[in-house]
Amino acid sequence: MKAIVCMKYGPPEALTFEDVEKPVPKDGEILVKVRATTVTVADIRVRSFTVPPSFWLPARLALGLTRPRNPILGVELAGTVESVGRHVKRFQVGDKVFAATLRGFGAYAEYKCLRETGPICLMPSNLGFTEAAALPIGARTAMHYLKKAGIGKGSKVLEIKDLVEAGKLKAVIDRVYPFDSMVEAHHYVGKGHKKGNVAITMP
Repeated sequence: MKAIVCMKYGPPEALTFEDVEKPVPKDGEILVKVRATTVTVADIRVRSFTVPPSFWLPARLALGLTRPRNPILGVELAGTVESVGRHVKRFQVGDKVFAATLRGFGAYAEYKCLRETGPICLMPSNLGFTEAAALPIGARTAMHYLKKAGIGKGSKVLEIKDLVEAGKLKAVIDRVYPFDSMVEAHHYVGKGHKKGNVAITMP
């Protein structure tokens, strides 16, 4: 499968196209055909290794001493379930899903295996893949602050999917780039002027 790989810390040009082995879902995992992903600040910081000096050593230990430990970046995705491992109950082939890959990264590829118990959900019925891919991280942050504002124990908190379908939560898309323009997208986000999410559409 095609993937964008970061084999060294550096500028956006450190990202290269590679053919890598297509993953196979293990027990409790689903294989997602990625249709869209995003370029987040997390991706920029890992690729460029821009961290405060006081966090240099802990960050290197966590992310990789000489290069990113997870060379395929990308922490958000939306796509279609292509196959499922044994014992998977929540999802089936053909389901449209959106997910956060978080510390595992890996969304800058045509396929990604995810634990069905992880931060993954069926896509809102009123969104396309591009908008859905921009939801996981920002929406989780919004939910965190909603809870801090008083929506806590004893309150009914709608899930992200329900909020979007009800028109109460919306993904803001600044720009959309094709997969083969990932370097350009990283340059744009790295400038720090984006006004919303920068999405990447997959072939």
